[in-house]
Amino acid sequence: MRSLSNRRHAARAAVALLLPLISFLFSPTPAFGACVLLEVRQYFDGIQVKNEGKRFIRVEEGRITRVAASRSASDKSCKTFDLSGRFVAPGLMDLHTHVLLEDRSFGARLGSELVRVARMNEPQRLSSARGNLRSYLYSGFTSLRDLGNSGEGLDRKISNAPLRAARMSPRLFFSGPGIAVAPGQFNPEASPEVMSREYLIVSEATSAEDTVTAEGAVQRAASYGAEWIKLYADNDPSPGRLSPDLMRRLVRAAHLRHLPVAIHASSDASVRASLDAGATSIEHGDTVSTETLNRMATQKVFFVPTDFSARQCLKISNSNPDPLYRNCGEYRRLRGDRLLRAHQAGVPLAFGSDYYFPSSARGGRGAEALDSLVAWVESGLPPLAVLVAATSGAARVLGRDDLGLIRVGAVADIIALRASPVADFSNLKGLRFLMKDGAVLCGGKSRCVH
Repeated sequence: MRSLSNRRHAARAAVALLLPLISFLFSPTPAFGACVLLEVRQYFDGIQVKNEGKRFIRVEEGRITRVAASRSASDKSCKTFDLSGRFVAPGLMDLHTHVLLEDRSFGARLGSELVRVARMNEPQRLSSARGNLRSYLYSGFTSLRDLGNSGEGLDRKISNAPLRAARMSPRLFFSGPGIAVAPGQFNPEASPEVMSREYLIVSEATSAEDTVTAEGAVQRAASYGAEWIKLYADNDPSPGRLSPDLMRRLVRAAHLRHLPVAIHASSDASVRASLDAGATSIEHGDTVSTETLNRMATQKVFFVPTDFSARQCLKISNSNPDPLYRNCGEYRRLRGDRLLRAHQAGVPLAFGSDYYFPSSARGGRGAEALDSLVAWVESGLPPLAVLVAATSGAARVLGRDDLGLIRVGAVADIIALRASPVADFSNLKGLRFLMKDGAVLCGGKSRCVH
């Protein structure tokens, strides 16, 4: 009996010792008092690289309150981090993710994989998504936009307050279920019941039991808490596309609710129809023409190309027989050509990875997103332009002038890398410090690993 009692006392003592650590890890506020001071030398402010000598970035209550060349007397009360030997930047942003989806076929059997995922139970999908979110965060991504394939409102559940307080997630903007004509991206034989778990199916007819009106679909998405509306101009790689009239009605219904619209559009025709409808952002645009890109630039419609790096293409080609991936040099040439044409035309660009396959890379889904950024550099874009697309450019898509920047008033999402990715883009994978909402998550006494 005494040994059992001793074990109980030991267990209670262990819990008592762990409580402060648990409180630190799960506290929703910064752990270091009223303010944090970052001592920097070379930093990217979201627009340009600044190397003007020593600077001090003061953070209070999750915001940047001062950027100055010297300390003030009040800075003595701040916890200070010396990042003068690092490259400092705003937290990265990925505007095309699917954190609740995994396609084990690497795109070869997407329709079948969607059925498998749709039939997973909710705890399984949420657990996998939380792992993906943590992976993104500890790869330097502090904000994501998740665009569908998230079940019936599961994206809202993973963006809830307890998860944010646990500091395991980037800031999440989400669309709820995407809106498409049947069969969405399922195979044509998929049942309406399965389709409805991942998509809001619409049609020109209003009487079919398995479809809803344009206005009803947008209302349903809004009822899930959607901050964006996701439309599928085409269902690539499956058949089906929204008619121009139906797409216009959907966009109009979204705008009446003050909701921006992201449109999946693979072909040039789909991109043109999306521009006619009033899209906020165009996703993919795989075969978009120069003429259409010029129109995007004129209309100031954001373009979120979603490209794979040479390494990712080779990995996909091992499982996917699609001729697109058989010659990765040709894949990179074609994707890179349209990305360069968009950049040269002045189209506003924002980064999106669209990587939802298994990852063997250390760092998981977040590491793959970094590799998708590498694809932009492989295409010939200047590293500085790529950094802008993944920070302030992405923030513009979201309508947030307080994200993706290091300046007074901005949200204190800040990362530090081992060295400058402008000089060597591989340095983007060298995270050494991470702050989100003013809370230091790693880089003090803790390593930046997830």
